Amino acid sequence: MSVILAFDFGATRIGVAMANNMLKISHPLMTVVGKNKYEKMDKIREIVQEWKPSLIIIGCPSIAVGNTQKELLLTQINRFAGRLHYSFPEIAIALVNEDYTSAQGVDMLNEQNIRGIAQKDFLDQVAAVNILNYFLEV
Repeated sequence: MSVILAFDFGATRIGVAMANNMLKISHPLMTVVGKNKYEKMDKIREIVQEWKPSLIIIGCPSIAVGNTQKELLLTQINRFAGRLHYSFPEIAIALVNEDYTSAQGVDMLNEQNIRGIAQKDFLDQVAAVNILNYFLEV
């Protein structure tokens, strides 16, 4: 049995989810925050060292052409993937479509009566779960 970690990358927060390749049930793990990318990477290194994944999934928008905000996010995601690959060359890394995963997360949290600002602590984790679920279903 091996662990799969998924990341919903954001400049401010990074949602983390995990699953194992046998049960294929995704679970929210945590939201990584830090003053800068170095603090966040230190926390991510701790997560990877604790869970020892065989695969890391990173959510990535499918279409960024013509959308400056998505193009910037795509650049940041590719840099993040590069930092992970550099830090953990033995772990496979895959980019997976993240379109609508945050919107789905908002809906899921609303169903649990977690609304508005209260979603802040959970939304990135739920989006990471949705990214991981998409990967496991394909």
